[in-house]
Amino acid sequence: MHMGRCGWLAFAFALFSCSTLPESPETHVVAFGALRLDGLLTDQEIQSALIVQTDTPGGQMEIPVSGGFFFTDPLPAGTRWRIASVSVGEEDREVGLDFSALPPGLLFLGSLEIHDGVRKVDAPAERRLLQDLLDAWRGTAWEQAIRARIREILR
Repeated sequence: MHMGRCGWLAFAFALFSCSTLPESPETHVVAFGALRLDGLLTDQEIQSALIVQTDTPGGQMEIPVSGGFFFTDPLPAGTRWRIASVSVGEEDREVGLDFSALPPGLLFLGSLEIHDGVRKVDAPAERRLLQDLLDAWRGTAWEQAIRARIREILR
């Protein structure tokens, strides 16, 4: 059976997000974006990213990356995090991108290219990634927040 890109993302991330439904856009943050490699490894895709909480020891999560797209579980608003590393095949590569989960709601981290460091690139755009995010969170409290952000961008 062949699933389209969005159908596959919805299926893959539905399992990932099911345990996080109680957290709301009023008290938590879902960070999202795109990750890709630059340089010699461009034919390899990033499978996952490790994010660690930097303001309190012990908080961490490994998040799946599909076709470059990623998003976190809902993070408590006001916390600080770092994308510490990404997994590519059998290799983990350090990243070191810090972000704060502020304000509550959605946080677009950008489309990021990793080589010796991290740099923001233009594509894919936030609007396209929001559609992927909507597919993953449809039917949850986050759906309205995502739709509102899409409407805001289209103005």
